[in-house]
Amino acid sequence: MKVNLQISSLFFGLVFWSATAWAQPANDHCSGAIDLTVYASEAEAILVGGDTRNVTDGLADNIPIDCSSNFFRDDVWFKVTFPSDLDDDIYAFKVYFGQESTDITGFGMALYNSCDASTGNVPFFCVNLPPNDQGSICHPTPNQTVYIRVWSAAGDAATWQTGWGTFRIAVFPKVYVSENTSQVLWGNESGQGDFNGGFNGWTTEGISCNGTPSENATWAYTTSGFPFYYFGGSIGTLDVIQSINSRTACDGSVIFDSGLLNFGPDGNGGVCPWMEHEGALTSPIIDLSQFNTNGVSVLFNQDMQRFTGGQHFLDYSLDGGLNWIEIEINEEKTALTSGSTDPNDGYYNEEYRVRLPGAENAANLRIRFRFKGGAYWWVLDDIRIIVTECNNTRISDAWYTVAPWASVPSGQAYSFPVLADIENVGACGQSNVTLNAKITSGTGNVIYDENLPYGNLPADSLDENRLFPELVNVPLAMATYTGVLSLTQDSVDFEDTDNIKSFTFNVGGNQFALEEGATQAIVPANGNWLANVPRSWAYGNFFYPVKDVVVDSILWGINNPVEMAGQVANVILYQWTDLNNDNIANFQERKYV
Repeated sequence: MKVNLQISSLFFGLVFWSATAWAQPANDHCSGAIDLTVYASEAEAILVGGDTRNVTDGLADNIPIDCSSNFFRDDVWFKVTFPSDLDDDIYAFKVYFGQESTDITGFGMALYNSCDASTGNVPFFCVNLPPNDQGSICHPTPNQTVYIRVWSAAGDAATWQTGWGTFRIAVFPKVYVSENTSQVLWGNESGQGDFNGGFNGWTTEGISCNGTPSENATWAYTTSGFPFYYFGGSIGTLDVIQSINSRTACDGSVIFDSGLLNFGPDGNGGVCPWMEHEGALTSPIIDLSQFNTNGVSVLFNQDMQRFTGGQHFLDYSLDGGLNWIEIEINEEKTALTSGSTDPNDGYYNEEYRVRLPGAENAANLRIRFRFKGGAYWWVLDDIRIIVTECNNTRISDAWYTVAPWASVPSGQAYSFPVLADIENVGACGQSNVTLNAKITSGTGNVIYDENLPYGNLPADSLDENRLFPELVNVPLAMATYTGVLSLTQDSVDFEDTDNIKSFTFNVGGNQFALEEGATQAIVPANGNWLANVPRSWAYGNFFYPVKDVVVDSILWGINNPVEMAGQVANVILYQWTDLNNDNIANFQERKYV
């Protein structure tokens, strides 16, 4: 009898402990939302703990959700009442996780004005995996109460408990981070380039729809910053695609939404059907004559997805719009991959800067943003004219030396030349500009170290195609080499990270290779080829043996084998003799091996 009582006590003790550790959170429902405090800064904030373990299914709350059909069901609630005296425009609701073993691995968040379960109480912010781990509210009213719903971003509709765990949360003013340290000449005042409540003197012009002149291809003012369509479908849910990350995003922005112009809000055709579309957004006249500067640039925030064939332009006029200087921008951005379902693909949300040569001190400056393309979109905000830094040289991304191979057998190595195009994108001429090329083996042996002096380099200039006088003579010994190109000048450079380019190559073994790793075979992930996209795809490498070789095998690799399943790849080896010395492998010069 005594033994049975002791076992029974132990049993109930274990049950009680387990229930305590896995109790349903008090804030499992909106009615039990935990109060948060608005702190003056993130540094001062005291974090409040959250725990989604052992919650009930969030669907039972019946409070509307606008994003994610999978991740919102292990939710917990918080609330915050803003003070009567507000000093900031945007406030952040930040979640902290990853520091504890019980933490969630990601989260989603929705913000509401009440706990009302009616269909009208939709969240005014609803995002899975929000950038910078925070949601936000623009211009809260004094004494406004906001309800915060947080869930773990793991599992799916059937296994919504998979990702539950712990986290911390805090509320404080959102800090806008800008890389700009230059003086702003125009655009810092409300109503200039911030689109506070509307276009504010900026004008929109429709240029063409599908190549035909049309006034319908226009920019629009937006308070949400979201395109109506992306990836060819209604946005419906938003994951990576976010509202523009600008300082004055709360006041609105402008958008060229090519998908909406094409498809219309109901998908049955818009005011500017079919691609491509071209439309311009033009500033009022900007007077810079009172400033004495060496140069000016345009600095702006952009939120965009780049699509094949889509072009972005920032044009400017020095005579009020009679004549325009055209500059294509965003050319360095990667485009959305055909068939991709990754929202990050070709997507950018950033601050961007463009130099305007000759615009310094202009009395009748106008700038014009112009989109030409189809199906995708471009959001702009906080357009400013800034003083261009005086000293800013760089090695061009477009053209600089690398070794003629990634890997070459020892007996097949040969000498190669060195060159790089260099640019002065600053507002001042530079003196004693010098490009150094240095190549070192993995053991520290220097095989090449030469300087190429350029002397003086004027502002807004590009110096192309200057060869170093000495060739790189590659030793026959097996080694891995690293080459570094370094650009210097008398003045301290504004951005010195773009003054260095590097490359590596291997000598030894028995393999010719022009690159490391696998390549991307162009096959749509969904198996559906887009119109006008070729159904075949070719990729080739050229190798120059300095001695006779016997080819034993060819290694070819792709980095998307799942998409390539069922496709046929043909690998062909040719011998090429350049009979006319034009460095082109003409068909009649190729011998099938």
